[in-house]
This record gives sequence, C-alpha cells and structure tokens, in this order.
Amino acid sequence: MKKFFSNLTKPCEISINIQPVRGHVRVECEDDISTAASIASVLVDQYALAMNGSGPNGTAEQSQKQEPLKTEELCLFNRNDSVSGDVVITPQKNFEYNGVRIELIGEIVSYQDARPVSQFLLLSKEIAPHGKMIANAEQTFSFSFNNVEKEFDSYRGMQADLKYYLKVTVHKSFLNVTQEQQFWVRNVVPKPENLVDKGIEMQVGLERLVMLSIKYHKQCHECKGAVLEGILKFHLVNVRIDKAEVSIKRKESTGQGDYASEEEEVLLRYEVIDGTPAKDEVVPIRLFLDSIPEYKLGPTALNVSNKFSVQYFVHLALCDKQGRRFFKQRELILYRSELK
Repeated sequence: MKKFFSNLTKPCEISINIQPVRGHVRVECEDDISTAASIASVLVDQYALAMNGSGPNGTAEQSQKQEPLKTEELCLFNRNDSVSGDVVITPQKNFEYNGVRIELIGEIVSYQDARPVSQFLLLSKEIAPHGKMIANAEQTFSFSFNNVEKEFDSYRGMQADLKYYLKVTVHKSFLNVTQEQQFWVRNVVPKPENLVDKGIEMQVGLERLVMLSIKYHKQCHECKGAVLEGILKFHLVNVRIDKAEVSIKRKESTGQGDYASEEEEVLLRYEVIDGTPAKDEVVPIRLFLDSIPEYKLGPTALNVSNKFSVQYFVHLALCDKQGRRFFKQRELILYRSELK
C-alpha cells in the first residue's frame, strides 16, 4: 500500500490567472497549507505558550511578527467588480476527467471558534465538461463572475481572517485535482453620519509626581493619506522620565460572552521624548498612517458577520526611570470615502 501511494503523481498543474481591475495589493500570506493545518498549528503554539508559562527617538517603528510570512501581490477588487480571467491546465500525463469547475468563495476563518470556517459567499460554474487531457498539451478555459457583491473587506488578523478566493477543481474518478487563488477586496466605508468629531484629549500621570496631556485635533480619519496631528504638554514633572511614546493599535475582538477574546497589535510606534522634559514643555505630534502597511489598516468594522470586530486606538504611554508605566488610550474611527 505504501508503494502504491508513493507512485501517485499529480496528473496536471493548474494556474489561475485573474484579470486585475483595480491594481494589486501586497500582503503577507501564510504558506500554501490547508486551513485545518493552519488552525492546528496555532492551537499547538498557544498550548505550548500556556505551558511554558523602540525605535530611535523621533522615528516611526512598525510592529514585526516573530516569524515573517512570505509576501505576494493579490489582485484588488471592490464590492461590485466582476471577477474574470482564465484557468490554464497543463497535464503531466494522459487522463480522462469528469468536468472542470471553478468556485468563487468568501469565508471567515476564526482561530478561536469551535467551528473555525464560516462561508458567506459561494458561486460555482462549470468551465469544461467531460473530456480527456493529453500530456503536455496545455488547455486554457476562460471564466467570469459578473457583478459579484462582495460585502466585506478582506482582512488578515491575529484571531480571524476574512478572505476571498477562486478554487478550481478537475473532477476525476479517483483523486480530484484542486488549486486556489486568493484576491483582495476593499470597499468604500463612509464616515459615520451622526458622529460629531470633537477630537481626542487624554491625561496621563500620577498626582503630585508627573502629569502630561495630549490633544488630537480629530478622532475620525481616512485610512489612506491621513495624518494624526496633536500636541503633547507636560504639566508636572517631579520624577525622572525615561521616555514617552505614542502608538497606533489594532484591537481584534472575537466570540461572545464566556468565549469572547481580544488581541491587540501595535501597528505604529513613535517615541516623542527621551529623557526628562521641562515643566510646561510642548511637543507637537504627527503620525502618518501611510507608514502602516495598507493591508493592515482598514475601516473600523464592528460585528462582521457576527464573527469579529476590528477597532483602532491611539495609545499614550509614559515610563519613568523606576520602571513605572502610565498609559491611556482612546478609539480612532477610520473610514474610507473613496478607493484611491
């Protein structure tokens, strides 16, 4: 039996070529492994962790994962764009097939859920009937899914992913051959109509020791091209200050009730002062959101398909020489008024 399976070879190679509509977006992708294998790996890592228990002054620093993932470009679409292209099949040997089918799939993968995969979109088309493949005789099949409503933005997070992909299946009497190709969706999400933007004000410190305040002019910002501007002021300084830093965080919430879970990721960190400042010293703050990889920064999304939420926060932290840390954070509202 072992010899039998070792002699099996993939009968054909499949390439899915998507016609780009709105260019491409570069994302960090997991290796080409099954969803089940991905989830199993994450759970093993979490179990092992449970058992075993800044950049230079004035520069922006992006968060990095411990194990960098490979980078690739995905075709970019919006809500109602058609998805079309062609499928190229190159047989490695002669064989008969029972049809070739292509599916357009949208799904949410939750790494904390008992049912990890939730499918919200499925369209299917047969692009070739029963036939025969001849070794090394390349065959090309065109496909088109017209005006497909893609309700949600693509998302790649720490506890959940929302992805769209095409899946081609060559049906055989024994062992079908499949190939998948992801694409990225980005939609217009307007600024909340009833929200009055009064900016953000925060105070951080300890009475009679140290006190600082920061004021940002706006709470609502475009995902693309926005600059978070504010003023930091030290009102009281009776301790030796190590540093003060401002950061942009992305908070991801999944589950409900007893099964609720939250994860935060620092997207951008800015050290605004190094050392002890003078009383009443004022430091201007400018954070460029374009410094964050565009696939990591999207509109605020609450209760996406009852599976997860994504919110963004501006975080202010003050550290003294004794290792004490004072911090506060306020929510930013991100939106996308147009596709640039």
